[in-house]
Amino acid sequence: MALLPLPNDPYRQVELLAHESFHRIQGQLGLSAPDAINAHLAEREGRIWLRMELRALAEALAQSGDDDSTAMRDALLFRMYRRGLYPDAPGREDNLERQEGLAAYTGAKLAMSSLGQGVERVVQFLQEFGRRESFSRSFAYATGPAIGVLLDRHALAWRAADARQQSLTDHLIAVSGQAAMSLSPDMVHERAIHYGLTDVTGEEADREAARLQLLAGYRALLIDGPVLIMRGNFNRSFNPNALVPMGDEGTVYPTGTFGAEWGRLTVNDGGALVAPDFAWIRIPAPATVDEVRLEGDGWILELTPDWTIAPGERDGDYEVVRKERFRLQHSDHQARPPNHNT
Repeated sequence: MALLPLPNDPYRQVELLAHESFHRIQGQLGLSAPDAINAHLAEREGRIWLRMELRALAEALAQSGDDDSTAMRDALLFRMYRRGLYPDAPGREDNLERQEGLAAYTGAKLAMSSLGQGVERVVQFLQEFGRRESFSRSFAYATGPAIGVLLDRHALAWRAADARQQSLTDHLIAVSGQAAMSLSPDMVHERAIHYGLTDVTGEEADREAARLQLLAGYRALLIDGPVLIMRGNFNRSFNPNALVPMGDEGTVYPTGTFGAEWGRLTVNDGGALVAPDFAWIRIPAPATVDEVRLEGDGWILELTPDWTIAPGERDGDYEVVRKERFRLQHSDHQARPPNHNT
């Protein structure tokens, strides 16, 4: 599926439709991976070193032949340094690059070949992408095409069936010849100066202060305050460039549409908190409760006939439940004898 309207740019149209078409056959190819929110890429250091990597990848792509080797090694250097700061990050990054990065690479590759456009389109995208507000669920949309095109340049066999289980990081290590890297902070910072480290560090310091303030607001609204909870499997339509990770407590989707057997939730403003394992969604509790359609601050919930709203575990909370379950719980509560113990 693709969200309408399609981009006006023919390149972006082909890129998007090829990307989504790849997802349709991705499982058959054995190339699927679990969805992964990379919360560390919302933090100051995570963002800085991803931006350094993106700039190095853009420079490598803009070079020709062996001239890209230094920038390609720098991109890998910044990647490995970032992963050293967040030791639990590699698995999540690799999963998102497998799930979304390969689809993004396929879209870019087919758009370039079908429209006769060159690698400068990927370079342009990398330069634009580095200014985005959120990387946690979207970084692979940039690194996937960049690394894939570089691998095509140096080792086309990376796409062969027997190489599919390797991560993009593993492939990049192989073509760069950097199996063992010195990750001295002084050396890494010295290399990063060439890619604008000083300016990026200043920008990210300002952004970090704003992020912490944003998280405090979401915590008050979606964790500490009264909420409405929806549980069970659901599908999502959302902007991957806008997500706000809150660590072990979940990820905030500022906008999005969520559908499940209980109905349809549309979030236009204010945000919804989604569990790390996608087991539930939380939104601010409504001021009034209705059987069919509920509206809150920035959201609308349309319930299917078999579902209703019941009081939640905390005072002021609500939960979406099946009507049958609610009736049973309510009748059981009424049938209990009073407690006369003293």
